Formats: sequence, structure tokens, C-alpha cells
Amino acid sequence: MDRSARDSVRLTDQSLGHLLKKLDDGKVSEVARNARRSQRYQFRMRAIVEFVTGKESSVEAVPCRNLSRDGISFLTGRFVYPGTLCRIRLVSEFNQSNIVEAKVIRCRYISGTAGVHEVGAVFSDPVDIGLYHRGANSVRALLVTDDRTSSGLIAGQLTRHGAETTIADSPEAGISAALSGAFELVVLDHDSPTLNSCEVIEQLRARGYVRPLASLSINPSDAAAPKCPSATKDVEPQGGEKGECRQCGACMRVSLMGPSLGKLIESLHCEPVISSLASSPETASLINSFVFSLQERVAAIERACAAKKMDDVRALITRLGAFAGACGFEPIVDAAEALVAEVNEAEGLSSTGREKLTLLVQRCLAARPLTLIDETVAIPPRRSP
Repeated sequence: MDRSARDSVRLTDQSLGHLLKKLDDGKVSEVARNARRSQRYQFRMRAIVEFVTGKESSVEAVPCRNLSRDGISFLTGRFVYPGTLCRIRLVSEFNQSNIVEAKVIRCRYISGTAGVHEVGAVFSDPVDIGLYHRGANSVRALLVTDDRTSSGLIAGQLTRHGAETTIADSPEAGISAALSGAFELVVLDHDSPTLNSCEVIEQLRARGYVRPLASLSINPSDAAAPKCPSATKDVEPQGGEKGECRQCGACMRVSLMGPSLGKLIESLHCEPVISSLASSPETASLINSFVFSLQERVAAIERACAAKKMDDVRALITRLGAFAGACGFEPIVDAAEALVAEVNEAEGLSSTGREKLTLLVQRCLAARPLTLIDETVAIPPRRSP
């Protein structure tokens, strides 16, 4: 992609902001809304677009309006024919730079402007929307409840707070799913008369599960009243209510209707971890293979910790760090090296070691498969008219 890119829409920041808000506030027909293949997110970053027409091409810097996994809407200072192929350099909220292939499917003049058009383009391949919009980077939550009425209510609240929720309808199903799934959070129905959340949490901790666990109550007054007799009320975990259960291994007590659930989910949002070697085509298969193996690697480390096989824990973490380094995932390398230093063959992991293991797991689950990175195209500064 050419390094030079002319500013397509010459508007001040204030004028551009007013125009984008006007477009967002406009009505969308049901036909157009139903035709959308995926959810759209407001996207106010600038992009570099290379339009390809026959043997010629032009490069423009454009302000974006919204983005979905399947396409993008942006503004230009001219009409672009539908069917025009383009390459778009997107810069994410996490300062990642990615090149995607797209095709223009519509272009309309925005009345009342000096030649400003809105372009809609569809991507050749779906993009990882979580790279570009924090709100789209859902926390993967597992809800364990055997009450059908509660499951719908709780799942709805989890979704409202930005969690992608899977439901397990029994303790056995919940334990199996938690140990085999890539979940950042497991939520247990504290109010169920037949599901003992403390017993489930205790079993998960005994089998090496180190990720966050929460016991949730619909009644706010019950959120800090654990069923487990060994529970204490002198600790306030991050994102949760007072009431840590030492027997269960630091489960968090949260209320469905209070602020604690939203705060907990917000605290679990993790910045995507991208390979620094993603621009090298020869590393594509290696990077993808490593990312797709991380769930099993994490589970193996958790199982070895539960069995107190510290030699195996050290070997697994060292091997994980080596592969992460070869694939360009430096944040995982750093977390692995910090954790290896905490492994004690005689005593197992200390509380500090468990915290570092949790960090390593979080970074592994946040790793993304290959995206094409191009750091050579500079976005020009916006010029005022």
C-alpha cells in the first residue's frame, strides 16, 4: 500500500463529529436493519483506504463511522462505484494496525455537505471485531444453574454487562465445561435450593481451576451470606461483595441487581494479545496452531498444579513460554517467566504464584490468531479547511 494518502474529507474535528452524530441519529429502515449480517459498533478511528480500479489505484485517509465483523462504513469526499475493490488499513483501539481486503457495495451522497459521501464496504473475510472495539471484546462466562427461571434472568444480566454466556444446567456439566472451556468467568447460582455453589467451587479449585469464580444471588442482602460455614466476611475481592470463602478458594460474592456484577465483568476485560510476527507470511500456520492449542495448554498446567506435580508445572510453563516466544507473543513469555520463578517443588504455588498463574491464563485466553499487520503506512494528520 502506498505510503502517501490524501485527506479525503476536509472537515474540522467539530464539524466531522456533528456529521457522524447526525448519521447515527438518523432512522434505519427495517429492511436495511434486517439485512445486516452482524452487529455494528461505533468506530471513530481513521483508516487508510487504497481503491483499486483496473490497473490504477488511489490511496485516501478516511474517517470511519461504524464497523462490524463483516464490513465497515466510512466517509469520502467523492463518489465510489459499487464493486470497487479496496484494501483498508485499520487501526484498533489497542493501537494495532491491520490490513483487510474489501469491496464497496454502496455509496451515497450526504445531503447538505460539500461532496461528502458515505461508503459501505464488505470484507473478503470476517475480522476479529474484538481487536477494534472494546465493547465487542466480550468476557466469556459460564453460568451454572439448575433453575430455568433464574437462568434466563441471570444470563440476560450477564449479556447486558458485556458477557458472552454459556449455560450449564447441573454441577457435573458446570465442572466439565469449566475445565474444558475457554471461560474468563464462572458464575454459580447461589439461590438455587439444589445447587451448592460452594461445593462446585471447591471441586473446581481442587482440580486446579485458577480463573475467577463468582457465587451470584438475586437478593442483594444474600450476596454476602455464603452457605459455607468456613466463609469469612473480612475480605472484599475486586469486583465483588464482601464474603470470601476460604474453603472454596476465594470465590467472589456478587449481586444480580447491584453494581458488583458489572464491576466484576468490567475488571475481566483483557486487551487482545497479538503476535509481533503477524506480518510474516511464513509464520501464519505456526501462530494459528499455537493460539488454538492454548486452551489445552492452560488446562494441562491447571491439572498439574492440582496434582501438585511441580516438576510438570515448571516444564509445561517453560515449554509454553518457549513456543510463545517463537510465535511472537511476548506478553505471554513475560507472564510465563514470572510464574516459573514462583514454582516451588516442595510447597507448590504461593498466593503470589497463583496470582501470576491467573495472569498467565488471562493472557493465553486473550491471544488472537493471525492478523496481517502493516506498520509502513502512516496516517496523515487531519487538516482543517
